[in-house]
Amino acid sequence: MTALKEIESRYPHVAQSLRLAWGTPLFAQTIKHYLLDTRDHTRRGFPHDIAGLLVDALIEHDEKFPHLKVNVSFNGIDLEVDRQHG
Repeated sequence: MTALKEIESRYPHVAQSLRLAWGTPLFAQTIKHYLLDTRDHTRRGFPHDIAGLLVDALIEHDEKFPHLKVNVSFNGIDLEVDRQHG
């Protein structure tokens, strides 16, 4: 949970909700919730480094719990494809 430790220093409430979902099928949906605007564009969004850490946390989770792995799409972009090229 290396990425979560880094997120926690700046966004403890985000890290806490991710820790609660860690090891469950809800983890990917929790990440998606934080990365997508669900408030009619009223969110400013995370800095790029934090957004990257959220993706890193999802990758870390998928590696530790491959049986829970799901493809997550963000605005039509399949994250699984991006991981292979990134």
